[in-house]
Parts: sequence; structure tokens; C-alpha cells
Amino acid sequence: MTFKHLKLLLTMATAFFSTNSFAADYPSRPITIIVPYGASGPTDLFARQIATDLGTELNQSIVVQNLAGAGGNIGMQHLERAASDGYTLGVISAAQAGNMTYNKTPGYDLDKNFKLVSVLGVVPCVFLAHPDFKVENMADLIDFARNHPGGLEYGAGGWGGSTQLSGSILEKMAGVKLNYINYKSSGDAYNDLSGGHIRLAVADLGGGMRLIKSGRAIPLAVTSPERSEYLPNVPTVAETLPGYQSVGWYALVVSSKAPPEVVAKLRQSAEKALARVAGKDQLEKFGANRSDMTTSQKDAFLTNEVDRWRTVIQEAGILPVD
Repeated sequence: MTFKHLKLLLTMATAFFSTNSFAADYPSRPITIIVPYGASGPTDLFARQIATDLGTELNQSIVVQNLAGAGGNIGMQHLERAASDGYTLGVISAAQAGNMTYNKTPGYDLDKNFKLVSVLGVVPCVFLAHPDFKVENMADLIDFARNHPGGLEYGAGGWGGSTQLSGSILEKMAGVKLNYINYKSSGDAYNDLSGGHIRLAVADLGGGMRLIKSGRAIPLAVTSPERSEYLPNVPTVAETLPGYQSVGWYALVVSSKAPPEVVAKLRQSAEKALARVAGKDQLEKFGANRSDMTTSQKDAFLTNEVDRWRTVIQEAGILPVD
């Protein structure tokens, strides 16, 4: 064996043991979870719950950092630039997958530079009307929109997410024109709907249920293919527009360049965290369901979702924005 070969073997051995030692010690310092939206919205609340439960599983502090702006793009760009050592994670929504098509220059590459740790919840949306807006169901809403083209506003949190796209898909399928108002967070949209500043909003099911129970909004329809177990008396949009559906999700992600052993540890710990009572209560609170996946399904998830939302956006005839 030549000195050159010996040196190469020693280098490889050092790298192997260093990587395994790093994974065994991980996490040895606090972890940060970046949320690309403001506080109080569903993405933020999912992040804070998983931060608590995952921190318990890993026996380490996890800090949530909100970096809102540009429909979530600012936070995603910051997340993409962070070190790929597993100490910076992100909690994202289906909006980030939609943005890869909806936004011409999102400034990040979701399916290339990130990897799924775990889906935190699969959540349909619900169309909500202010109590003073005299529509009782989706048929009434469509009739109003047809009689007032461009005269009805609806609010949602962020560009390209399931809430905003639910409205865009409705426009395409019903042949109506709505005026979309983009909010930095879902919480801001909920506040304006409650205050009567807008007449219509599209909310994730959990946020919508809180508004409904408080009497601040009237549910018109849910966006899932079937009625939700959490709102069984509320019809689906598909009952008025056959074939309509729009379902979102929230997920914990890490850099695709993170050490495989770290990714595996995060995935295992996240599954245990989601099985905790608090995690189950969180699902009910948000009107969400679990999504159990194999390792290969997790590896392919982000690519599949970018492709799925690309199809949804293109079939709805939605043009990309700058």
C-alpha cells in the first residue's frame, strides 16, 4: 500500500467517524425552527407545538423564529441559506410548494434543497362569510360573484397557499371574478373578517372553526372531497361544483444536505413527538389529520407536492406572479 493510498483511507475513516460522532451527539445545542409567516397563524402554531414536543424527545431547547414577508419567500430564503447541519429547521405549508409555480422568482428551491422530516397535519380549508354578508351557502356566493364581477373581496394569508388557491380554483371552475386581498398571516385575515373589513375569507379548517364557534363567521363550504368530521353539517364545495377540491398541509423540513443520520434521528423523534397527547389534541384543534408515510414516501414528498400544485395551478389557469 502506497503512502497516498494510506492517506486516503485515513481521511475516509476520519470523515466516517466524525459524521457518526456528530450524529450521536446531535443535538448538542439549541435548534431553531424558522416559520416564514407571522405569529398566531396556523403555520406558527403548528411550529410551536412541534417545537415543544420535539424538544422533549430530543432533550434540547427549540426556538421558533418568525420571518414573515413576500408571501413566505423571505423566511424560506433565510432557511435555505442556513447551515445544513440540522440545527435550523423549518415549518412550512402547502403554500411553499405552490409558490414554486405560482411565483416566477420565489428565491428558493423547495424540492431540491429541502427534505421532509414529517407532515404535521393535512388540513382542508373552509370558505367563511361575515355574518352581515347575506349569503348562506356556496350557490349563493357564486350567484353574488356572477352578479358583481370583481366586486367581492376575499382574504387569506400568503400567496400561492391552499387558502388563496382555493379561491382561485373556485374562480376558474365557477367562472367568476373575485378580488384577492393578500395578508402576511392568516391571523390578520381572520381579524379583518371578524371586524367586517372584508366579507369573505378562506381559512384553514382549524382557524375557521374558531371563528365559527365564536359567531364571528358563517361557514359556507369546506374544500375537501368529503365533508369534514369536524364540521359534518357543512357541505363541500364539490356538492355545488363537482370535482372541486383543495387540501393543504403543514410540515417540518430540514436541509437536503443535512447528514443522513441526523435526518433519520429527526424523523424518528418527530414521529414520537406527534404521538404525544398534545400532538393529537393539536390535530383536532386544527381540524387536521395525520399522514403516515414510509421513508421513501417522505423522501419523495416535496417533489411530488411541487408537481401536484403545479398541475392544480396550471389547470386552474392561474398565471404566475412576479
